[in-house]
Amino acid sequence: MLYYLFQYLQETYNLPGASLFQYITFRAAMAILLSLAISTIYGKRIIRFLQRKQMGETIRDLGLDVVRGLRHKGKILNPNDKLPKNSIIDLVLG
Repeated sequence: MLYYLFQYLQETYNLPGASLFQYITFRAAMAILLSLAISTIYGKRIIRFLQRKQMGETIRDLGLDVVRGLRHKGKILNPNDKLPKNSIIDLVLG
């Protein structure tokens, strides 16, 4: 929409700088700057509004992907224990 407005202003009034909207890089840069300005001005307000409405994500800290220990034939392994090749090690997950 602004493209056509500035094209009209360029053709009708020969407005200086109106021809910049013909370039896609200029329009992309202006879109990035406008979105940065909007998020800077309204971002904190939107986050506070959503928190008041209790919208958010719940973070589960269960430690499901944590290796709690290593066992070999039922015995707990220590860091310097030596094992024969092709041994089967059980992971204790928590």
